[in-house]
Amino acid sequence: MHPPQPTPVAPPFASSYTPGFPELIHRLGGTLGVTTYQAGKLILLSAPEPNRLVQLPRSLEKPMGMAVHPDGRRLAVACRNSIQTFANAPELAANYPKNPQTYDALFLPRATFHTGPMDWHDLAWTDEGLFGVNTLFSCLARIDDQHHFTPVWTPPCVAELAGEDRCHLNGLAVREGELAFATAFNKGDSAKSWRTELLGAGVVWDVASSEVVSSGLSMPHSPRWHNHQLWVLQSATGQLGTVDLATGDFHECIRLDRFVRGLTLVDRYAFVGYSKARTQSSSFAHMNLKTVDQCGIVAVDLQTQQVVGEMQWVTSVDELFEVHWLTAGKRVNLITAASEEHHFGVTTPEATFWAAAASHH
Repeated sequence: MHPPQPTPVAPPFASSYTPGFPELIHRLGGTLGVTTYQAGKLILLSAPEPNRLVQLPRSLEKPMGMAVHPDGRRLAVACRNSIQTFANAPELAANYPKNPQTYDALFLPRATFHTGPMDWHDLAWTDEGLFGVNTLFSCLARIDDQHHFTPVWTPPCVAELAGEDRCHLNGLAVREGELAFATAFNKGDSAKSWRTELLGAGVVWDVASSEVVSSGLSMPHSPRWHNHQLWVLQSATGQLGTVDLATGDFHECIRLDRFVRGLTLVDRYAFVGYSKARTQSSSFAHMNLKTVDQCGIVAVDLQTQQVVGEMQWVTSVDELFEVHWLTAGKRVNLITAASEEHHFGVTTPEATFWAAAASHH
């Protein structure tokens, strides 16, 4: 008798993908950044060649929302107790000591804002600075070095500033450099009121007028302004679509029949994140989604309304929060403040260099 063969164990972050997925990322000429608070990683997905997808997972504590500055050179990531910012040093990327002639962008840690555990969701860089959705305090807030946060807008349904996550404010869209739209699960004004009504109670707010732009949505997430249209995900129904600002109607582009969250739009394409549903959570019991046990990203052609590529994680990653497009390069690297090597990359306005000490570590 032959001894039983051990079942091969898939390595961490093992994934599968369709040929169209890296091909599209390569053709669009950037890199996808994905956050998974469940796995504690920011994952950079690059396609250095049309038929190859490279993952670079970086450890952060509960990473959620991400924002890229309009100049494309700065990145902010919301973490459990802080918001961390990074800046690209492309000159250092080319001669990165561990892997020279590999990367065309390298984000290094710059500043950390110690905000405390505010349950930050979406972040956005505007002409006025860095802002985020402070879900715990049900407000949009400025992030700076003066305070833990500075509230700049609260939904009119919320009567007072309290750390009670009253309506599950979560999404933020910028239009022409200004805070424009926000999504919430409901219009409640008591602690975690949204937990009792997850389907059909979601709203999109116009930040400037504080009026409801669209209602009757089911767990709206990831509002994004793109090509003169407001795009929104309905997580509980698995839909990607647009909101008609005149009528408030939601127009479905595609129904993906999975728990969708995390959206970035590039040219005529959308990259949509989807997560495994938490089977032990009562919140997920009401949803009628066909696919609840997979986590990945789909690429959608917005003109044909068809899926043109997909990737899926086999191990390590169960839930995604943000999917973001980085224009900085086809092969992007990022070093967190927890790693020693970032101390050896030195940037000034005139010059950048790797300090000699980097070679001894």
